[in-house]
Formats: sequence, C-alpha cells, structure tokens
Amino acid sequence: MAMVIKNLVSRFGFVVGGFRTIGVGLAGGLAGLAGLGGSTYAQAPATIVSFDVPGAKFTSPLSINDKGDIVGWWSSVGYLDQEQGFVRDRCGKIASFAVPDSIATDPLSINDRGEIVGDWFPRAGGPPTDFVRRDDGSYTYFNVPDTGSTYAVSINDKGEILGSWGDVDGTTGGFVRRKDGDFETFIIPGATSLIFDQINNRGASIGSWSQGLDSVIFHGFVRSNDGTITSFDVPGALITYAGSINDQGEIVGVWAGGLSEITQGFVRDRDGNFTVFALPGAENTSPASINDKGEIAGYWVDSANRYHGFVRDRDGTITSFDAPGAELTIAASINAAGEIAGYYYDSANVLHGFIRLPSGRGEHEEKCREHEKDDSARSGDGEGHARLQE
Repeated sequence: MAMVIKNLVSRFGFVVGGFRTIGVGLAGGLAGLAGLGGSTYAQAPATIVSFDVPGAKFTSPLSINDKGDIVGWWSSVGYLDQEQGFVRDRCGKIASFAVPDSIATDPLSINDRGEIVGDWFPRAGGPPTDFVRRDDGSYTYFNVPDTGSTYAVSINDKGEILGSWGDVDGTTGGFVRRKDGDFETFIIPGATSLIFDQINNRGASIGSWSQGLDSVIFHGFVRSNDGTITSFDVPGALITYAGSINDQGEIVGVWAGGLSEITQGFVRDRDGNFTVFALPGAENTSPASINDKGEIAGYWVDSANRYHGFVRDRDGTITSFDAPGAELTIAASINAAGEIAGYYYDSANVLHGFIRLPSGRGEHEEKCREHEKDDSARSGDGEGHARLQE
C-alpha cells in the first residue's frame, strides 16, 4: 500500500484519503521554457458516466486502456483498507477480483490485451508480491530475485512491466520484467529515493528520484529501452515529478520552484524541450496522463481549495470539468480516444469512479449493442451485458 500512496503522490501531488496537498509550487526562472500553454480554458459539455463497484464505499479507477477497459481498486471498509481489484469493460460491466489468500489486492495498470499488473499482500504475512492478471482471470506471481521487496506499477502492450525493488540495507532501484519473465534491474547513481510511473510501448520508462530520503529536491528521469538513463529538470525547478510518457516519448508531470509555491504542469518533448502550463488562477496544476495525440488529463486546484479535472489538447487549450455531484474530481488516465477515467468524492465522503467521454460521443454504443444481442442470443433470456445509464 505504501507504493500505491507513493504513486498517488507522484501523479497527483497529494494523498487522497486526507486531502493533503504537498504544497509545492512555481518559482521564477522560466528561461529556456517554451512558454505558458493553456492560457484559456472553459467548462465544456461532455458525457460523464459515474459508477461504483457493488457494495463499495471507495471505488478508485487508476488506468484505462485504448479499448475503454478500466482497472482500479475498491473497498467497503476504508480508504486503502482491505482493498480488492476491479475491471470495468467498455460496456459498463464490472468484475471484482482479488488474489487468492490475500488481505489486499492493488491493481495499478491495464494494457490493451486486458493484462493487469499490481501488488498483493499475503494473508499469511511477509512482503508484498507482484502479480499479472490475464484477461481470462489467471494469475502469474513474481518478485525480483534476491531483493527484499518489489512493487510493479505499469504494464505496456508487449507485456513488459516496470517497477521498483528494495533491499534490507536500504538500496533501491528499478526493474523491467520482459514478457519471457527475465528481469533487467537498474539503479540511478546517487539516488536514495525513487518513484516509478510508466513504461510505454517502446520500452521507455519514466520516474523521479532524489538524493536523500528527506530531500525536497526531485529530478525526473527517462530510461530508454537500451538502458540509457537521462535525468532532467524543468529549468528553474526545485522539484520535477515525471508522471506519464506516451509512445512518442513526450513526458508530462508536475514541477515547482519551491515548497511554498504553487505547482504547474510541464510537457517535455522527445528532444528535451519543455513547455510549462497552468490554468488561470489555479493554486495547483497537476497533469496525470498523456496519450499519443498529446492530449493530457489531470486535476487542478482553485483558490477555494476545490479540485477539478482537466483535459489539455495538443494546441494548449484546456477544458475544466467536474463529475456531477463531486466535491473533489481527479482525472487519472486518458486513452487514445480521449476517454478519461478518474474518481471523485461526494459530500458524504464516498469515493466514486467515472469515465468522461468526448463531447457528442456515446460509450461504445454500437459495439455494446452488438455484444448485448450476441449475449442474448446465446443465453435465450434476453439479458446481455449490464450497462450503466449516462
């Protein structure tokens, strides 16, 4: 669960359960930046579908694939307490799952083949173990050999997995698990704190690192498929968190010039050039995910400390949105179709999931109708895939 919280902090800048911001922000020094993008924004109509795992008080989507399948965790007990996994297909059908003999199952990423990667905690005790869950519901369990603990965070469409490992002596590093099960482990010289986020379909991985456990200075890094590691900082930044990378090598994340200032977002292109952006009047702008079209999803915080989702087009136009009835809205992941998965708290402090569909679009309507007809024909009872009302 510690890795899940780390992952939330790296992507969103706060621990959701306590609504606690990390309070980092912008300082001067914009030399070398491409400029402030997204100077205009607006509320725009779109279809937002809310959903919950049956019986859940907390439903937290974290990843959406290009087919529209969403994966995340849920709990009926408490935030990150005895959590289980769920997958919601593009037609709205939700299936809950848990690793056998686990006290907690934390899925974090789903690829286009429906393979899900995450961590689970054994009921019998001991360190967490990583898992891959296939589309047929079968599991493969793994740990990096000769390490004290490992945490998997991301899987690409080739089945390659990114994660971190640690030893009892405090040494920490990263790993890439190839589809054949072989591990490539690596360290970042001088790094004592590491946060890993995503591996793209070309095998490039990103994350952030610091030189001390108590250090407030963080740098971004990208590791290419051949193992070359490049560290980077937004010019003028004290803190650079890398959050997401697409197949074009474009990286988005959060940067700040100091602990007492607001955060802004950045885009780093494959040549290393930066564009920074923020919503007008925002106290905090935090990108979470970028697709291959260069569309970015994330959240922003206004002066009243209210959280809203946003999507930023490649041209820099930013659209703000809120889930209906939301007190807090977080956009977590965006796919190639511009569909956004995320979660929101209502006034009763219940956490719900949502999917936001681009304006004028239904949720895979024609294909879902075809599936419903096929299912009805097979079952003969007129019942097909369950669909949520929009």
